Amino acid sequence: MTYTIELDATEEKALEDAARRRGMALDVYLREVLKREAQTNSAATNAATAKRQAQQNARRALQALATGTRAGLPSIPLEAMTSESLYAGRGEITP
Repeated sequence: MTYTIELDATEEKALEDAARRRGMALDVYLREVLKREAQTNSAATNAATAKRQAQQNARRALQALATGTRAGLPSIPLEAMTSESLYAGRGEITP
């Protein structure tokens, strides 16, 4: 694949100097820079995808817990989640 990129003299000189400092021909240096950039972007995309998937999994798990649809978990009626019912018999709340 071939691309043509218009650079001003300052940009061209900066790239040539960077390639020379690394002991590389300009075309080899540019190929390496582009390859490294593509790999960095790919890794960032993979990390973002993994983060998004983890968030979705956590959301689904919390939803399953909230609705009692998770396998093996009993459904808890909403009225059982009052302070009085949670602390009944412990003496913390006096009716």
